[in-house]
Amino acid sequence: MARAWISGDGGVFQWDLDANVGRNCPNRVEDVELVRFGYTCMKSAADLTAQQQSTLAAMKNSGGYGPDLQAVIDAHESARGGAQDGRVSQLPKALTLTAYDGQHMQILVALNANMRADDKANYPRIDKAAASGPVISAKSRSLFRIK
Repeated sequence: MARAWISGDGGVFQWDLDANVGRNCPNRVEDVELVRFGYTCMKSAADLTAQQQSTLAAMKNSGGYGPDLQAVIDAHESARGGAQDGRVSQLPKALTLTAYDGQHMQILVALNANMRADDKANYPRIDKAAASGPVISAKSRSLFRIK
């Protein structure tokens, strides 16, 4: 199940995964919907490549892992450089909000930034967003003890 924690780097709230999402990963629905939501929030970014725009337009907002999400992950990795492993990985235990190789952030850090930028008034309450999938919305409500 997706989880949340405060980073040691300035006390920034971060949504995290319980397991990786993507090619040859567990792809638990809650984790997948969190990644889908992060990418949904990325749709309004100004610096997307044509390939990213195309794959994001074809991606579903909710549900389990499928080729639509994998295409988005692959396009994102291709556009940004860095690791090209076809997955969105859990955040490292000792996360700092700096680049893992001196240049590239963890993908999930970027997706959290998209969520934060897309709905400043409600983040981290992603359950308030219409585009948030039902499974991750339920997790968000549970985390914040909202019925």
